[in-house]
Amino acid sequence: MARRAVLFLILAGLATGCRNPFSPQADIELSDFLGNEISVKRTTPSSRDASFYFNNGLVQPLFVVKNKVGVIINKVNIVYTDLAGNPVTTYRTTGGKTFRVLWRIPPRFSFATLGEGEGATSVFQFTVLDSNVYTELETQVGSTKALLVHITFYGEDDNGYDVKLTGDLTMKGYDF
Repeated sequence: MARRAVLFLILAGLATGCRNPFSPQADIELSDFLGNEISVKRTTPSSRDASFYFNNGLVQPLFVVKNKVGVIINKVNIVYTDLAGNPVTTYRTTGGKTFRVLWRIPPRFSFATLGEGEGATSVFQFTVLDSNVYTELETQVGSTKALLVHITFYGEDDNGYDVKLTGDLTMKGYDF
């Protein structure tokens, strides 16, 4: 009888898409970027050096965990493209700008206070704008100075499964 119960649990877990019902995979999504567009402006149009500051490129991804398995994000990759999808900036030869982070996204502990489809949220901050990206925006020809920013987050959940979340932003330059 016990064997049938265990077999039923395993089959039920596989039928619902869970790899291992005793060690479930994190149910996490990149819900949004708080502000899906970044505006890069000069504070002093006549002076390039005085105008460049990194708060222009501050990004806040919003992660939502929908079950009781937490996640650690340990790497971020950013690929900058023009509006046609071609890689730009000096990062195009390296597959984008990659850097290490250590962000702990805690699991959802209580299901009582959250509505259906909701989860526990976590927000972090990092900068997607640096001098290479600023120079690319500044040297673009035409009235539309914009880049698409493709961001991929890599990590591992508490049960050892790999996590990969992707999102896109638009970066527009003004007053160049």
